[in-house]
Amino acid sequence: MIPDDQKREVIEYLLALEKPSGGFAFAWTVPSGIEDTYFAIQALDILKVDKSYSSTKEWLNREGWDPDPTGRVLYYRLRLYKRVGLEIPWHRVTEEIEKALPGVKANARKLDFFGRILALASKEGVSWPPLVDLLNQEAQEVTLDIEPIDTL
Repeated sequence: MIPDDQKREVIEYLLALEKPSGGFAFAWTVPSGIEDTYFAIQALDILKVDKSYSSTKEWLNREGWDPDPTGRVLYYRLRLYKRVGLEIPWHRVTEEIEKALPGVKANARKLDFFGRILALASKEGVSWPPLVDLLNQEAQEVTLDIEPIDTL
């Protein structure tokens, strides 16, 4: 258990990371980003901070979609949409995934986030048979990205 004074300091630090735009950034010199916003809000939730994220909701509505999306960033965006009460634009997500998957060298780490997106979609009642087929095709060529271990 974290002592109350340290918890308060962590909360103050996290809240100070919020930009006027409504997003968060872990560096003062960079604009708000999806990943920083996701992790800041996750941390605040874990610390049970009661905060309105209306400015974050507005920021997400204004924030452009990444021109070179990854499954990880798409997944974090969708989790943020759910957290702040925005409806997920599944048609847009489909477009982004179709842009992201071709040319992505299949590996377990990258495909994991696409699988998480599909699980989230399934919970929402959204079905993408062509995307499932594409993921299954990619998964057959998965590499584990494990460095070889030198033997002694």
